[in-house]
Amino acid sequence: MTNITGAKKNLGGSHFWPNQKLYTSEQTIKVLVSTLGVGTMVLTAIYMSCLVGVQTVCVYFVLPLWVCNSYLVSITFLQHTHVDVPHFDSEEFTWLRGALSTVDRSMGSWFDAKLHHIVDSHVAHHMFSKMPFYGAKKATPCVKKYLGVYYKHVDNARLNCSNVEHWLTWWWDFVQGMVEAQSVVKSEEDGYYWFVKE
Repeated sequence: MTNITGAKKNLGGSHFWPNQKLYTSEQTIKVLVSTLGVGTMVLTAIYMSCLVGVQTVCVYFVLPLWVCNSYLVSITFLQHTHVDVPHFDSEEFTWLRGALSTVDRSMGSWFDAKLHHIVDSHVAHHMFSKMPFYGAKKATPCVKKYLGVYYKHVDNARLNCSNVEHWLTWWWDFVQGMVEAQSVVKSEEDGYYWFVKE
């Protein structure tokens, strides 16, 4: 509502109302249509709560939505904001550099499979975005070999731990990432942008 977790210069800008802080005037209609869609879903959830009960709506709509979004946010955050992954100015940016601005991780074999290997084959997914998930999983060893030192992955010593331990480690890494990757700073050494603690 107020962009409190976004860039400080955009604080107060609402994602639900077109304004000069977050959107251009050309995006006004799209923002309003999106807000109408969100509002319609909220009203539908309220109506359904009156019809079938708040508990039923929470179990079948709110809880799955929260779980899905927690995975989407954590996966996107951890794959793209690692401190070892550079980001680039428009002069330095190329498609390949952008595609390689991610890391492979693991949530444990069971969770990786349930999430269609988007976590442990993310680099391959970036390079070949139209490849099906099972192809990205098979391609990852080849991508890793071909890229050599340019292949980024979180190589932890916890590879032999249980799926539950792997999953808990994922969430620990998420919390650590929130602490360690708070700002993007341009390096004087290479001219690239790197995540650092504030």
